[in-house]
Formats: sequence, structure tokens, C-alpha cells
Amino acid sequence: MNYSQFSMFQRFMEMDIAMGVVTRDTSGSAGEGRFSPAAPNQHTNPMGDRSPKSNQKQATQKQAKADVVNQKKQAVITAQQATKAKAAAAKKK
Repeated sequence: MNYSQFSMFQRFMEMDIAMGVVTRDTSGSAGEGRFSPAAPNQHTNPMGDRSPKSNQKQATQKQAKADVVNQKKQAVITAQQATKAKAAAAKKK
């Protein structure tokens, strides 16, 4: 992974941390941050069952969040593939 890919990956991870998708575990050695999935919200609704409209809205929001994460992963994969293709083209010359 070259520097620009690492930098892009690092920015994506920082965005994921900001959105609460992952958390940074800093219990490792000096400066080594490991990423782990964030704990799901265990919030229970004190008012009982939610309405179908509320459940649908929440499901839509979760799906949108998952779509954003998948787009980020795909962007990283595409960048890696482009780098490999450039390296292969340069090697042929």
C-alpha cells in the first residue's frame, strides 16, 4: 500500500470513528491504534413498541449508513486495483 492509499484509508477510518462505526483501541503500544467495531446502541424504548413508520425510518437510516460504509470499502478496493494496473502497465514498458 503506497502512501496515498494509506492516507485515503486513514481518512476513511477517521470518518468511521466520527460516525461511530468503529472505535480506536489505544491500549496497544505507543501510538499503535487498533480499530474495533463500535458497540451497538443498547437503548431500549421506555414507551413500548415503536410505530411501523418509526421502525421503517430507522431501518432506512441503518441501510443508508451501511451503503456509505460499502462505498468507502469499494473506493479503497478500486484505488488498490488502479495502482496494481498502473504498476503492471509500467512493468510492460
